[in-house]
Amino acid sequence: YVTIVIVLAVLIFIAQGRNIVTPYDPPMNAIRIETELHEKIGGNTFNEYGFGGAMILNNPERKVFIDGRLPHWKNADGYSAFQNYLDVTYVSGEWKRTFTQYDIRMVILSHEHEERINARTLLKEIDTFSPMIQKVLRLILPNKAPILLPELLENGWCRIYRDEEATILVSPDTSFCKQNTTH
Repeated sequence: YVTIVIVLAVLIFIAQGRNIVTPYDPPMNAIRIETELHEKIGGNTFNEYGFGGAMILNNPERKVFIDGRLPHWKNADGYSAFQNYLDVTYVSGEWKRTFTQYDIRMVILSHEHEERINARTLLKEIDTFSPMIQKVLRLILPNKAPILLPELLENGWCRIYRDEEATILVSPDTSFCKQNTTH
């Protein structure tokens, strides 16, 4: 019975962390900060898929990397902005080509990327748990966690803003990153 209680507690915790029990609320404070920093840093921003609409609402003239209108759009050559977004988020190293192509100098991601880093760590250590707990964890943890945030941090990108909703990072070649010693 103790195992069942633990499993239920973990499921409730994960549901709360994934906003399953609360409605979506865009990170307007982080978006305002990103807008202010964008004017100083230049270049473009790679944004979380779910933040694009709020970023457009905050600044209608500003182009965003992606927003909710694009998941099924493809150009005549078959290019899909949504597939590009998924590749950058989940495919190791893909961000380098895309960030160079689009002059990405800032990134704004949801807090879920932080949680997924912890899930990836847990998945690496899953064999240390009992077989029953292993089965439950494999069911509830994402099989394919975003790789972008850890790769950016490993490559010198600086986290310059973080709250319970979002994280903002800047390129290592910006003056903001050179002044910031916390990676």
